[in-house]
Amino acid sequence: MADLLRAPDSLTKPHLPLPRPAERSAVEPAPTRRPRGYRRARPLERSALICLDALALTGAESYAVGSDRSGWDAVASCVLGALLALSCLGLHRPRLHLSVLDDTPRLLAGAGAGAALALAWLWTVDPGTAQAGELEPAIAAAAAAAVTSRTLCYAALRNARRRRPGSPALIIGTGLVAAHLSRALLDDPRYGLAPIGQVITGARFDDTPLINLGETEDLPRLLRMLAPTHILVAFSEQREADLIDVLRACGDASAEVLCVPRLFEVHPRTHQAEEIASVPLVRLCRADGHRTGKAVKRTADVLFSGLGLFLLAPVMLMCAALVRLEGGPGVLFRQERVGRDGRAFTLLKFRSLRPVSEEESATLWSVANDDRLGPVGRVLRSTSLDELPQLINILRGEMSLVGPRPERPHFVAEFARRHARYAHRHRAPVGLTGWAQVNGLRGDTSIADRVQLDNWYIENWSLWLDAKIMLRTIGAVLHEVPAPRLPGSSKGKRVR
Repeated sequence: MADLLRAPDSLTKPHLPLPRPAERSAVEPAPTRRPRGYRRARPLERSALICLDALALTGAESYAVGSDRSGWDAVASCVLGALLALSCLGLHRPRLHLSVLDDTPRLLAGAGAGAALALAWLWTVDPGTAQAGELEPAIAAAAAAAVTSRTLCYAALRNARRRRPGSPALIIGTGLVAAHLSRALLDDPRYGLAPIGQVITGARFDDTPLINLGETEDLPRLLRMLAPTHILVAFSEQREADLIDVLRACGDASAEVLCVPRLFEVHPRTHQAEEIASVPLVRLCRADGHRTGKAVKRTADVLFSGLGLFLLAPVMLMCAALVRLEGGPGVLFRQERVGRDGRAFTLLKFRSLRPVSEEESATLWSVANDDRLGPVGRVLRSTSLDELPQLINILRGEMSLVGPRPERPHFVAEFARRHARYAHRHRAPVGLTGWAQVNGLRGDTSIADRVQLDNWYIENWSLWLDAKIMLRTIGAVLHEVPAPRLPGSSKGKRVR
């Protein structure tokens, strides 16, 4: 790999006229419109892959299993099973590097899963109809269809990428690797990316074909002006911690971030990683990614919060009555909290005690050991029943079932000053429960540890992770979970 990056032809052949160093730093990019058709390119590629796979599998399995009623049921089960398997294996995700030979093992695995499901369906609906020997021709037909359709589809996609403008890509970094990626994208339109410029992160590297658009502190402005669809992060002289802050600050941009891993020459090849001219690129999770999953998450929030309010209405009425008897009128406690993107909202809880003043409500960290807590308040807090009115906040869209816990503006300002990347927690919707809470970080525990766990949750978010947190929340309510000791965290668990 090192020899490849030092190849004279790949690094010395000029592609674009470069401005002189004095002129390059003064370049001010004009607002750029994205190429027509780029916005639909990736969804169309995904749709083409799914449709062609479905057509090829349907034709092949129809020929293999026959045309009777049970045969058509088997065809449908085979096609659906194979499509599901191929999607789980990542073969319906648009990629930069298209290679049928690289995808063949997974194509065979997906086709085999579909054929096995078809045979299992025949055995279920009509035992004895399908014989064990029928599995081999079904798998062979499905595998041949999958490989053939993928070969034709990749050829069509490469041709389409040559003919249409590439999706705009911005390269961050300096040195040989950044220059190699730039020239590879300029030389080969089959990757579907058109590099529009480079953001330097250290000393300027002269042998690069791209214009210098600025430094990393200019990145938010460049993303607004140029609206790239991809950001390629190569090696740089900047500290990684500073680069993380820059990339997270650009989370609102709908750009896919691909990063060259350290020691990439010995990085194992995986189907999750992208590849440009033999340089692996790891796709970073984005807070604004997973749009379909986010829509499902919001739908689940509405359904479960509405269902919870309906089913738990007797419990909530009983809690309200007990609070009213113990502390008088005003069973709901309203408090300003900071939600996603720093927006303030009014959080609802059952009142466990009546604060002396608004200032106390806004600045007192915890009332867990307050002498003013009565028996009802202590039970509500220990069982988390005081949190039930937050289902209304979830139904309104101010919160989610799972996410970083919201905090008051006074403490948000204080913690953001004391703890690095505390504000990054606000990239996602705040939640009724969260990854930090199910790991024992509740109440008077380390804020630095919470920041680390909350940001880990945002970077690794998935629907299954939310389901896992909800299941662990049940156990955390039933018994106390000890707080973890994280690398680099403070020794003590207390906030102050």
